[in-house]
Order: sequence, then C-alpha cells, then structure tokens
Amino acid sequence: MKMKLTLMITLGLLILNSAFGQKKYYNKNYQFDKESKTLSLIPIYNERDLMSDSLLSSIFNDNLQKLELISPSMTREIIESNKDMSDILNKIISKKYKKKELKTFPNLNTILSESEIDFLREELNNSDLILIPIAFNIKAMNVYTFGSSNFRLYDLKTGDFIFECPNQLNVNIGGEAGAIDLTAVLISLTHEFYTDKFIKKNNIN
Repeated sequence: MKMKLTLMITLGLLILNSAFGQKKYYNKNYQFDKESKTLSLIPIYNERDLMSDSLLSSIFNDNLQKLELISPSMTREIIESNKDMSDILNKIISKKYKKKELKTFPNLNTILSESEIDFLREELNNSDLILIPIAFNIKAMNVYTFGSSNFRLYDLKTGDFIFECPNQLNVNIGGEAGAIDLTAVLISLTHEFYTDKFIKKNNIN
C-alpha cells in the first residue's frame, strides 16, 4: 500500500511536466481464456537492473493476485542461462510493427516459428501471458530527465498480440532521483493501461 501511494503521488507530481502523444494499441478482438493464470514479466535491461526488477514486481503485483506472476528477477535468471531464450526474445524486441500491422493485431507467429513459441512458453514455466519491454530508455540532462518505454503483451498459448503501450515523458527532476522516479512512472503508466484494457475488459477477478 505504501508503494502504491508513493507511486500515485510521484505520478501526480511528474505528470505536470510530461509530454504524451504516442498511440497505444489494444486488440479488441482478443478473447482471454479464463483458464489462463500466469503472466511472465520480462526484465528491463539497463544500468538499473535490480531497481527496475523491484519496481516491475511491486507495481504489477498490485492486482490482488488476479494472475500469478513470474517475476522479472526469475525470468532474468532463465534468460541469462539460456542463449536460445535470449535469441528468441531479441527477435520479438527487434520487430518494429508498422501502424497498419498494429491495426490488424499481428500474431506472434509472424515473428517466431511455432516451435520457438512453444519453447518460450515451456522455459517460462508454461506461462500463459508474457509482458515484454520492447524499449526502455532513461536519460538525465542537467535538471531534466527524459524517458521513453514501450511494452507489448502477448498470449503465449495462442500467439495473440494483446497490446502495445508506448509512453514518452520528460520531467524537471535531474540526476539519479529523476531516473528512478521516471522509471516508476513509465512502469505505472503501462500498468494502468494493462489494468484498464486487459484486466477490467476481460473481467479478470
């Protein structure tokens, strides 16, 4: 609760100095299998690994355990011990969809083979869903900090694209404090989109 309250206050303060405008895409045709229960959180790879893992776990664990989470620290261990996993995830991360493709909600099989999708799911403890940070960049300059992120959610059982959630912000807080706060805000904005467009619309209790 303390973490949630702190992030809400931080978000309220920072949003006054933020720049929005990036188009988000949600697959309205997606049908969630209520038997699905597990979401794997793929870690953010940057110089703040441990802090990013902690924030991802804390923020996405605020859904009253509606889905079982495989934490970014756990998936980091899996990825770093398995080159095939890294190669498969890099294929997904390096894929830049065109606007036309996003409007048709491309299946994961447009990037990976069926065997690669099966391998990915199996290595992630048979996860049903996977949230991947396609991009996450933070840059501090003097008294300002600039940040951008883009997360995609896929269904690993069907390969369905569920959403893409890009955000771009800048705040008038510099240094490491600005980087940490902006990381929390970018993850929180993704979580807000995930909750509104996925959890609530699919009536996940």
